[in-house]
Amino acid sequence: MDGKMLEHVDFFRGIAPNALNVIAGAGSKREYFPDTVIFSEGEAPDSLFGLLEGVVELSILFTERLFKTDELRYEEAIRSGFEENEIQIVVDEINPGEIFGWSALAGIEKRTATARSTGPVQAFEIPALELRRLFGEDPILGFTLMERLNKVIASRLDERTQRLVESWTEAFGTSKI
Repeated sequence: MDGKMLEHVDFFRGIAPNALNVIAGAGSKREYFPDTVIFSEGEAPDSLFGLLEGVVELSILFTERLFKTDELRYEEAIRSGFEENEIQIVVDEINPGEIFGWSALAGIEKRTATARSTGPVQAFEIPALELRRLFGEDPILGFTLMERLNKVIASRLDERTQRLVESWTEAFGTSKI
């Protein structure tokens, strides 16, 4: 993999070509078939990914607890059980030019979502340990990329918060969560 490939991803745009070549040398290009799990929620995060072609959905596992009403008799409501259903909820869509799997650089111990290809996908994968090593050798590069990472995280959090508030208001007719 060469540095020119990284130029297609906003996160790396404007970084010096020699630094891009070093980063690219630590990574590898990956291809995924449709509906392939790239990584799963809860796994140890070990790599950062950049999307070159295709679309990747990020989803989280939600456990829905439904109150069993078919067995309800008078005061038994408290003793009555709940039925639990696990549901994968898509919370974000990654498009070409974007990074994903950022928890590998953020110091988070587990992946916060599952990444799945929606069709054929081309991406690159860079081991987080290699990136951290490079950041130690070039602290200015490390600071620049971590600053960009903070912007990516803040932007995605803002987008999810907006969708949550819109959904909540629509579902419950109240502006208080």
